[in-house]
Amino acid sequence: MWTSKRQYLKNNGFTLIELLLSIGISSILVVSLFSMLTFAINSSVLGETYDEILLNGRYGIEFIKEEIKKADKIISVHNISVIENNHRDNMGFVIMQENTTEMGNVEYRYIAYYLGDKSINRVAYNKNDPSYPNKKDIPGYNIVCDNVISIEDINIDFESGIIDLNIVVGNNNAYHRFRSTIAVRCPVDY
Repeated sequence: MWTSKRQYLKNNGFTLIELLLSIGISSILVVSLFSMLTFAINSSVLGETYDEILLNGRYGIEFIKEEIKKADKIISVHNISVIENNHRDNMGFVIMQENTTEMGNVEYRYIAYYLGDKSINRVAYNKNDPSYPNKKDIPGYNIVCDNVISIEDINIDFESGIIDLNIVVGNNNAYHRFRSTIAVRCPVDY
């Protein structure tokens, strides 16, 4: 018995089979953990992308709705040639707002939306007289909504005063369609 115990205590290292088994099991565990981590990261990125699409689209459609509700007049884009010619992919209507300045002057703001570079852009012309904007008026631009795929299904019924907004927002992996119907309560020029 003492000889086998002495023999066992002399061999302090691993055998070749034990070494190969431990390396194989360790590599299986590491690969499994790495694949679970990769799956979790990809799921998180996909969820964040879809959340961004939802927030971006909802903000864009709500922003446009609020400006339509605040409008003093809705004008067909065909009546304002500078907007129709410069921004071909527009929504089909122009919002006019009257603002009274601190000095008592009336300022007219003409606002239109168009699709450019995968985003809905807002163009605004400020004027001191009620005439429609022309080529010599200088507009200001803002981006309202990013990652826009389409604004083609927007319908405007000027006679009944209804605007159907339809915006598709997304990217390669996911998209979402935002719809809203707005009843226009202000005068309409078509």
